Amino acid sequence: MKIVTYTTIDQKIMKDWEALWESSQFSNYTNAPQWFTSTIETFDYKEYVIIGFYKKEKLQGVAALVKEKRYGITLYTVAPTDFICGVPFLADVENKEIMKALGNALRNLGTVYLENVPEELITALRNTISVTATPTSVNFYVEVQKNDKGEVTIPHRRRLLRRSESIEDDITLYGPDADVLETAFSIDKKSNKQEYGYNAFADEKTISFYRTLQKHFGNRFSVFLLKHKNKPAAYQIGFQINQTFYCSQIAFLKKYEVYSIGRSLLIRLIEYLGANGIQIVDFGSGEDHVKRSLTKNQRILYSVVIAKKSVTGKYITFIDETRNYLYSQLHKNKSIYALYRKIKSRNK
Repeated sequence: MKIVTYTTIDQKIMKDWEALWESSQFSNYTNAPQWFTSTIETFDYKEYVIIGFYKKEKLQGVAALVKEKRYGITLYTVAPTDFICGVPFLADVENKEIMKALGNALRNLGTVYLENVPEELITALRNTISVTATPTSVNFYVEVQKNDKGEVTIPHRRRLLRRSESIEDDITLYGPDADVLETAFSIDKKSNKQEYGYNAFADEKTISFYRTLQKHFGNRFSVFLLKHKNKPAAYQIGFQINQTFYCSQIAFLKKYEVYSIGRSLLIRLIEYLGANGIQIVDFGSGEDHVKRSLTKNQRILYSVVIAKKSVTGKYITFIDETRNYLYSQLHKNKSIYALYRKIKSRNK
């Protein structure tokens, strides 16, 4: 297998990458060339690598990482780490030849840090290199169910919508329509998440990033709105790739919190997507009661460190585990967490 490393946006690798991504069953949003291009454009990374794995002049896999400093250590990662979920490299994790080549290539970079990686990638890499993996989150997903008539079914649908029962007749799902992205930003600013300090679009850089994603992903970038009496009340942003819909960001207006409007949105979304060929709705990283109420399917996600020097790997893992613990404790107190987020955003 031939390994080619690029340190600039080379036309050949980008063309080959896009062709592979379009045809591969292993494509997702984080291993897409559109994601990488959007990251470089928005966050202005100057140093990065695109590693292509070729066999008989045909591209078999791609790994793209940016160079940055974390905890005082220079390393490579797939950015932005807060929004990554799943296998961040475009390759078949069960192909031992590619995984061996990928493992060696990552090790040669010196230090690599990844977030929200599923166990199958870790297992594949460990056949070649030493990998330190720490459980950090969970990924819930729905396998769409249909009845004998081909209609999408949601187990216990009526019970799940009990809190929104009084307004259900006035609720409609709108989308997908990427042109309502600005409406989603507007909802986010008045959402329950904004009040508690963990809304996705708290800073202009993230807003810019999603505008760039919209531009590069085209019709695979989706925005859905849940409307109450024809007025936007909630949004869901995601990516439709192959037969999977990857949920990215969701929020609703604070005044609808009593109705559990997020659950109402997700139920209608699953029904719409299932009726239009989607087989899996992936809720991304993170745990909450709404996700748990809709599915039992879940996989553990890990943070991963690959380091030539074991002391470097141990240092990053220790700092990461400490940070995650403090974050979880801070997150339990919503008012303190909101203050923390405001201070953090001012210091960026």
